[in-house]
Amino acid sequence: MAASSCPASLGFVLVLLALAGASHGHPPVAGSALSSRFYDASCPRAYDIVQSVIQNARVTDPRIPASLIRLHFHDCFVNGCDGSLLLDDDLPAIQSEKNVPANENSARGFPVVDDIKRALEKACPGIVSCADILALAAEISVELAGGPRWRVLLGRRDGTTTNIESANNLPNFFDPLDVLQKKFRDVNLDDTDLVALQGAHTFGKVHCEFTRQNCTRGQAEGTLENLDQVTPKTFDNKYYDNILKGRAQLDSDQVMLSDPAAAATTAPIVHRFAANQKDFFRNFAVSMIKMGNISPLTGKDEAHDIVQRVIQNARVTDLHFHDCFVNGCDGSILLDDDLLVVQREKNVLVNENSVCGFTVVDDIKSALERACPSIVSSTDILALAAEISVKLAGGPSWRVLLGCCDRTMTNIESANNLPKTSSTPGTYLGRSSETSTLTTLTSSPSKNCTGGQAEDTLENLDQVTPKTFDNKYYDNLLQLRAKLDSDQVVLSDPNTATITAPICASVHG
Repeated sequence: MAASSCPASLGFVLVLLALAGASHGHPPVAGSALSSRFYDASCPRAYDIVQSVIQNARVTDPRIPASLIRLHFHDCFVNGCDGSLLLDDDLPAIQSEKNVPANENSARGFPVVDDIKRALEKACPGIVSCADILALAAEISVELAGGPRWRVLLGRRDGTTTNIESANNLPNFFDPLDVLQKKFRDVNLDDTDLVALQGAHTFGKVHCEFTRQNCTRGQAEGTLENLDQVTPKTFDNKYYDNILKGRAQLDSDQVMLSDPAAAATTAPIVHRFAANQKDFFRNFAVSMIKMGNISPLTGKDEAHDIVQRVIQNARVTDLHFHDCFVNGCDGSILLDDDLLVVQREKNVLVNENSVCGFTVVDDIKSALERACPSIVSSTDILALAAEISVKLAGGPSWRVLLGCCDRTMTNIESANNLPKTSSTPGTYLGRSSETSTLTTLTSSPSKNCTGGQAEDTLENLDQVTPKTFDNKYYDNLLQLRAKLDSDQVVLSDPNTATITAPICASVHG
């Protein structure tokens, strides 16, 4: 994904917020249950919006309905229905499931998912999860192609991690029957579910090299063939007729009749569905609901709410910066020297006169331990606290990528080399976050207590809107009123002026 509010592929980088993968503003589910009415209050037009985008998309790409239902399948069979298939490896610590062979030559339609997410974000920002988009898109795609309609259960939260091993084990076109059955059983789906869900091959296309004929009709490799040669654009039961006549395009389809073990397992179901389309439709809908309920992430993002309740001080944001600039984001700034073999980073000069908020972090940790003992790392607490602090001060909200472990060692040499308030741009770029920091020691600013204040008097970093996270910081730079040398220099130094000046101009103009 080149990123979206969904983990699909728009042009801005996404980092997902969730201890188990949640999005801000996503309403809680009672307990862990999904509900077809989940968005009735928070995004009542969700279904219509998804339907409209898909209807428009299939005008130019008739394959889209079949492609979207495949995305839902390939998502749910890996770690459950959590949207992890949409994650791209341009995000930190993410190896995309899209790149495994089963997806690389099969999964498509990601731009349409982005279009759906964009439309939903305009109507109800931050509400509908990407996992739920895939579930809705699958049902709508089937219905638009003439298939059954069912009540889609909603309320999933989005996952923040991928599972490449599991993605490499997706059901594939060449699996024998016993392997297919095991892969379905592993996600609590039985033989009826297997035969019914394979029925989605009643529409869509496949590269000829994956068919039973394997491009032997003279086609070039990569040529697309209809999965159903009779009614290729319609969701119906002709797929099962094809199997009975030995005309299934895929080995994994024909094997449900031809395998010796099929006679006592899948073959009778194939015959049933071939004879009765209503029976197929009814069972397909039931199986889709079952599949959509594979290990969904549901419920409230309690970790985020706990951190937000506890935070009282915007200076917590500094802790995250000063932690990440030393050995990476590992929580080492929080270690005390009462621990064996630990010389704490808190005592270095840059931290001693700058960072505070440790007691707030302790309060957050205590609250989290009561709710979910030994689960949330201190590193993740700092990351969550930074985002929440910015948001509470009126700044942007983003989804925080979590799952970091805490380090047990410090690095004093690196801590002593932290960017200082007198640093040049070569040391540190991107100081706009200081617009929300309430105060700093007047021994740091360029005025250096020349206004008659006592040393250690605190001054606002932003004299205009000191308690708000906004863009007035850049106005201050233009007017040469930055409090810190390390801020003013990003406009005056030629190495960074070309970046800073346009930002300042857009703010001022």
